[in-house]
Amino acid sequence: NVKKMMAELGGQIVDYSKNTTCPRDMAIYLKALLQFNEEHPDQGALLLHYLKNTVFNDRIPPLLPEGTEVAHKIGNWPAQGSYHDVGIVYHPSHPYIISLFSKDAPSSDYAYKVLQQISRLVYDAQSAITEMELVVNGEPLDTEIPPVLANGTVYIPLQPLNTSLIKATDADKEKSGTHHPDQEETVFYKDQTIMLLSNAAHYRDLPPEYIAGHLMVPQEMVTDLFPVSVTIDTAANKVYITDKPKEEQEQPTEQQEVAAGPFALSEYQLILLIAIPVLICCLIMIQRSKTS
Repeated sequence: NVKKMMAELGGQIVDYSKNTTCPRDMAIYLKALLQFNEEHPDQGALLLHYLKNTVFNDRIPPLLPEGTEVAHKIGNWPAQGSYHDVGIVYHPSHPYIISLFSKDAPSSDYAYKVLQQISRLVYDAQSAITEMELVVNGEPLDTEIPPVLANGTVYIPLQPLNTSLIKATDADKEKSGTHHPDQEETVFYKDQTIMLLSNAAHYRDLPPEYIAGHLMVPQEMVTDLFPVSVTIDTAANKVYITDKPKEEQEQPTEQQEVAAGPFALSEYQLILLIAIPVLICCLIMIQRSKTS
């Protein structure tokens, strides 16, 4: 049945006793529709045609540039002050899925106005994204999704970069681990700006992001993950990643020095530190035996 299919598609809010859902799940179903359209273009095109030609265009479409095509479906629950709209926006350079829900809205007109503004903000954010070419050690790297420049930060796809630099990676929706040849481990979490590099905490201004199903890391994280330099050429829309000379790779980073701290001890100093209290204990025991 329909509920079973929703769960099979990855829906997390599937209640067999009542009709409930969430923005995330609705976005998943729209993505499934696009995949269905690729596999069954005749039936898929018909479904998208109905969604594109709905008469209810009071939420996602109104503030978008004239002529922007939107395949969408609204939903209302006035008793809860809920007015929703989910859809596929055919942005000329960056098409996207958007899922807008509301609750406890004082009126439908108020909800429509807010949803329209959010819709336009998302459209403008997509318009501000610039795709860039990735060049690794002088060679262009063909990736399924290119690096993107958004809000002044370049996000770089981790998986192909790992492969190019001969590193193994394990990425999922919650965390990613990168294993270096020397067995150091890097772990960082989606939506968090902290990264653990060999158990030492590194803090960054921006977290990694999932874009079109790919884990993208800010440019500043790349230099933590790999012994490379990163150069951004915004005029040419290119990202240059180059291995550092070996002598530079062996130099400890400032963060590594901070992690080690001023009390880091050599092996010889550590032996002395352990031996001194043992020697003191022995002297005390000898003195006590003499007095007794």
